[in-house]
Amino acid sequence: MLDEKTSTADALRERFVALFETWKTAERGRSQAEFARLCARLSGRPCSPQAVSEWRRTGRMDKAWIPVVEQLLGASLGFSATTLSTGVAQYASLKAETVDGIRPFDWELLVNTKDLPTLFSVAMNDDSMAPRVRAGDKLVFNTSIANNPRPGDGVLVKDMADEVYFRLFRSGRQGHWEAHAMNPAYAALDSERDGLRILAVLTAVEARWG
Repeated sequence: MLDEKTSTADALRERFVALFETWKTAERGRSQAEFARLCARLSGRPCSPQAVSEWRRTGRMDKAWIPVVEQLLGASLGFSATTLSTGVAQYASLKAETVDGIRPFDWELLVNTKDLPTLFSVAMNDDSMAPRVRAGDKLVFNTSIANNPRPGDGVLVKDMADEVYFRLFRSGRQGHWEAHAMNPAYAALDSERDGLRILAVLTAVEARWG
C-alpha cells in the first residue's frame, strides 16, 4: 500500500502535469519559464523554472503556490491549502470556488472604487478585446505591478472622464504610452491625450491568457 504522503504527491503531480500541458499548448511560446514568470508576478514571490520542473516531476508543491497555480491554469488542482508534515498539499475533493485572496468586482464599481485590492477579478464588459477576450470572460488583475507594465501586457486603465478600459499596453513616442484594443473597431487611447492612469496589470483570463 502506498504511503499517504506519496499518494498525495502522485495525485497532485498527475493533475498538475495534465493541466499544465493543456495550458502550454493553448498558445504558442508558452513554457516552464513563462509559467514561472507568471507565478512570480501573480504572487509577488520568486518562482523559478526549476521549481515548476520539480512540481511536474514530484508533485511536491508548497501550499502557498496552490491558489496561484490554480488561478493561472484556470482549474482546481483538487487540493486544500492545508499541508502534511512534508509540506505536500493534502488531497481534497475538487473544488470550483473562487481562489482565496482574489476579490470579485462588478465593472461598474471600478469607476468609483479608489483603493482596489492587490488581486481582484472582474468580468469583461464589452468586445473591445475580442476575439482573444470576449464579453463575460473573467479577468484577474494585480494592482501591485501597475507602475511597471511591459509592452504587450494587458492593463486596466482609467481616463480623465473616469471611464475604465481593458487594453494592451504599448510604448509610444516622447514618453507617451498607448492602450490598444484588439478589436479594430475600437480606437487606441493615448496616455496624455486621454489622461490615462493604469489601475492594474492583467495576470489571467480564465485559462487562456499568458
